[in-house]
Amino acid sequence: MRTGPEHAAGWRARFESPAGEVLVEARHHPRSRMPNGNEMVRQMARGRPVEMVRTIDHEWSMRLPSGQRTVLRQHANGRFHTPAIHAVFDDVGEAARRWGEAVARSASRPAPPEDDVPGPGAP
Repeated sequence: MRTGPEHAAGWRARFESPAGEVLVEARHHPRSRMPNGNEMVRQMARGRPVEMVRTIDHEWSMRLPSGQRTVLRQHANGRFHTPAIHAVFDDVGEAARRWGEAVARSASRPAPPEDDVPGPGAP
């Protein structure tokens, strides 16, 4: 599941979207965490003391020329998620293009009419 060129440290790519060119950069971080139950049992069964488990958090930074940015993370099942649009994607390129589309859609929404804006002192 965690395979492909996008999992290499320092990987970069550019994807076209309606909001402009999306720059995607890999930012993977090693992390130490407490072992869960089955990992503790496995360590003890091998005669080792219980120790922290080292994992790598795979995440990608996505940026637009306008300065907007978001983070893309990978689920354990291999799919990708960005909290900016609450959707799940099959690959990094699809996520970058769909996020760019969502940003372009939100930028094209008209502002509310002046008479809908509450005046001073309104609740």
